[in-house]
Amino acid sequence: MDYYLNITNKKKANYFTAILQQMKAFSAEISILFQEKGLYIQGMDSSHVCLYEVKLSKMWFDEYTFEDAVVGLNTQQLYNVLQTRKEDHEFRLDYTEQNDKIKFTFIPSSNHKKQSFQSKKQFNIATMDIDIEHLGIPNIDYDVIIEMPPTKWKSIVDEMALFSDSLRFDINNTGCTMKTTNTNCDASVQIEKEQFNQYTVIQDIRVCYNIRYLAMIAQSASIFPMMQLCITNEHPLVCKIDLYDFIQNGDKKCNDEEVDVEDEETNYYKIYLAPKIDDDDDNDDL
Repeated sequence: MDYYLNITNKKKANYFTAILQQMKAFSAEISILFQEKGLYIQGMDSSHVCLYEVKLSKMWFDEYTFEDAVVGLNTQQLYNVLQTRKEDHEFRLDYTEQNDKIKFTFIPSSNHKKQSFQSKKQFNIATMDIDIEHLGIPNIDYDVIIEMPPTKWKSIVDEMALFSDSLRFDINNTGCTMKTTNTNCDASVQIEKEQFNQYTVIQDIRVCYNIRYLAMIAQSASIFPMMQLCITNEHPLVCKIDLYDFIQNGDKKCNDEEVDVEDEETNYYKIYLAPKIDDDDDNDDL
């Protein structure tokens, strides 16, 4: 049976492209689960420190005919193909059951064909048999939920990464302090709660993460307008990019169907990062 999906909306096509490209930073291969209600991707880095998942309902796409298919892809090859897509290209994906390849098609908009001499591009990528078992992710009541533009977050993380491989968070009702240290220098950044777009603290927390992975997460989120960080002690941090708003904000709905209430929780890009042992946890002078 032949399946396909199509994205004509420029913003959605660019975001979908960026999400798929970011997979290369975390793992060498991905498995895409296509179901009747939408697609799902879950993967983990080789160190089992960072896990990512993408969930998009069929209504997020302009057209979506998949029913039940699993496609494994090499993330480097996928990245190379997606690098050829221009910002105004429509995004189409075709797959035939029992085929060992999946076709990506990038179609320039009619408004830009003559102006920029752009042409239709097609790529057939070899699929892979990947033995992967999706992990069940439990619902956690987080002590801290903060929201901010990813570009601001990336700037802070990149600066702190100059000094150490660990970053400690001290968060309370007044604001967030991020601290790092090395043999010759202690560094900290203090952000008052008013500077965040959303700031909810149920309980004060102190937790430490590997800064290299924080930088990878910041890079992955940097193209989006807003990100949410959910943090609690002894559980993985979650960076959530909510893609539901792109349905609500005037974008065309797939097959002209109405948006289901459940779509608010079924269109997202999430990255989970496990905390690390804080060697300086008892050092209040950091």
